[in-house]
Amino acid sequence: MAEDVPTGVVPMSALGRAAGVVTPILDGLVHLACRMAGQDFAAEARTLDRLGLANKNVTQILDILEHGFA
Repeated sequence: MAEDVPTGVVPMSALGRAAGVVTPILDGLVHLACRMAGQDFAAEARTLDRLGLANKNVTQILDILEHGFA
C-alpha cells in the first residue's frame, strides 16, 4: 500500500482529472489508504508536476507517453 498508492493510484487519479474523467473510486482508495496507514500518501505521490506532465492537455500527455519527452 505504501508503494502502490503514491506511485500508482494517485497518478492514475490525476491523469483522469487531466482528461476530464472523474475518479471517485480511485480517490476513495487514496483517502481510505491514508486513513488506514496514518500517512498522507498524496503529499508524497507522483503528481503530474513531479512527472513533468503538469499543464499538459490530453493530446500532449498521450504524445509524451508514446514518444517520450522531447
